Amino acid sequence: MEKIQIDTNDFILYSPDSLKYITDNMVSILNAAIAFYKKLFDIASFRKIQINYFDSLEKFREYIYSLRGERKSLPEYATGTFDNGMINTFIKPNLFVGSPLYNKALYLANHELFHIMYQELIWERKKLKRIVWFDEGITQLFSGENNKLLNDDNFINWFKYLIDTKKVEAYGLNVLNDAISFYKNKFNIGKSL
Repeated sequence: MEKIQIDTNDFILYSPDSLKYITDNMVSILNAAIAFYKKLFDIASFRKIQINYFDSLEKFREYIYSLRGERKSLPEYATGTFDNGMINTFIKPNLFVGSPLYNKALYLANHELFHIMYQELIWERKKLKRIVWFDEGITQLFSGENNKLLNDDNFINWFKYLIDTKKVEAYGLNVLNDAISFYKNKFNIGKSL
């Protein structure tokens, strides 16, 4: 286990010093998310969350396997889990500050905490099946990880892309119908087909 970097009433963070350039900057972001999540889920408090960050993929994988008691279930691509209700993840040290990967690392705890709270407070309590795409979508929305993308310019670009996509789909339908008509006429194929 890495050393304790931060210990509050809401969370305890175990992480190596090599990730302090991320963890020191994420505290205010995570505290704001915790306050927001409490309002969103209409709760006064939530259990203390343990966060385990690793700067070594091998150490991360070994830790997860020690929790699971086996050595096969973790996909090769996996770099994070919320096993045992904890946030467990590998973060590459020395990410370029301000880069998309750095910003993702800053919001990683927010992201995983939302998954945990949504699981424990909603779908497990109500015995609902987890809808993965929905769970991931609302998590990305509420975690704040994409807030920098929420502006008018990005919306306009997305909207133009949507319009172009609809045009292409419409062209596709016309092209297919036109091609069918062309070949029916060319090869004198009856109208019964």
